[in-house]
Amino acid sequence: MRVRCVQGTYPVDPCAEYSYGEVHDYIANITPPVAMSYVSSTATQTAIDNVSLGSSDVQIIGIQVATSGSLSPISATSLTLNSNGSTNFAGDVTNAKIYYTGTDPNFAASNLLVLLQIFQHPSQGYSN
Repeated sequence: MRVRCVQGTYPVDPCAEYSYGEVHDYIANITPPVAMSYVSSTATQTAIDNVSLGSSDVQIIGIQVATSGSLSPISATSLTLNSNGSTNFAGDVTNAKIYYTGTDPNFAASNLLVLLQIFQHPSQGYSN
C-alpha cells in the first residue's frame, strides 16, 4: 500500500509526478476471517473488599473468556462453579448472578446473563 502526500495540490493524482511531497510504502497482510473458537478462561478476584450482609449485585469473581476468530460467534452454554473454600456458603449466599460485560473489563450489573440456582450443599455447586 502506498500513501502519498503532496504539497499544495488537491486532489492528488496518484500517477502524476510532483516536485514536493513524500511517499510511504507499507505492507498490508489481509487475511480472511475464521470461525470463532474457545481459547481459554480464567477466574479472577480483583474485588477483595468485604461484602455487607444483604448486598446485591456485587462483584465477587470475574471470569475472563478468551476466543480467537470472528466468524460465527460462539455461545457460552455451560459454566461449572463451586464454593470450595467457603466457610458458610449456605448461610452467606442466597443467589448468584452472572453478568456479561463484553470486552469491558469493568464490572457492571447492567447485562444479566443468568440467575443461578443455589444448592444447599457447597459440594454440589451451582447450575443454571
